[in-house]
Amino acid sequence: MEGLRYVVFDMDGTLFDAWSVAFPAFVHTFQALRERGVNVDLPSEGELRRTLGMTYRKMWSTLLGFDDPELALWADRTMRGKELELLKAGEGRLYPGVVEGISELAASGLTLFIASNGEANYLSAILERFSLRPYFAGVYDAFSFRAARKEELVGRIVDEYGLSSSGGAIVGDRVSDLEAGTAHSLYRVACTYGYGSREELRGADAYAQSFPEAVRILLARKTV
Repeated sequence: MEGLRYVVFDMDGTLFDAWSVAFPAFVHTFQALRERGVNVDLPSEGELRRTLGMTYRKMWSTLLGFDDPELALWADRTMRGKELELLKAGEGRLYPGVVEGISELAASGLTLFIASNGEANYLSAILERFSLRPYFAGVYDAFSFRAARKEELVGRIVDEYGLSSSGGAIVGDRVSDLEAGTAHSLYRVACTYGYGSREELRGADAYAQSFPEAVRILLARKTV
């Protein structure tokens, strides 16, 4: 069996604890929706949390209770703009151990990537603020690559870098991360500390209750 050579990471719920910027951005966006004439109440925090990490269209159809692609895109841009504003003001945090863990994985010789349903400016703001960008060979977002599913983003990484599936892993907190890993035969590490439920993450190859645990799992795979 080929040892681990590269790892694809999700962002929100895996590297970045987005709730401190997501919740005020949700409040702002639902107020903006009401001002736009959309009769919708702010869902509970639990309902909001469960949508983090979804594609924007699935997120907003879930929260609004109906599917309107144009409105979903408008709401998502409104929310992302607020999140970016909050990030630049110093809000938001990485999960404990992320900086040290990413540095350790890169130093071990692994090639690291990000595949996220977030948009490019949002991802760049996080990576630059925490000085993480140099550790990643590529950052792939659903908007720039017009990807409807996470597996499409991962497919681009595999194809563009000429990677073998047997040497790869994906680390994430939502079922879309596991599905992407399955589609490309990657080793799937589910982050139970993120936004996906344990039931949603059923069937993963390994489970990490913290980011340092995910690092230990990956380094062990490197020597398989």
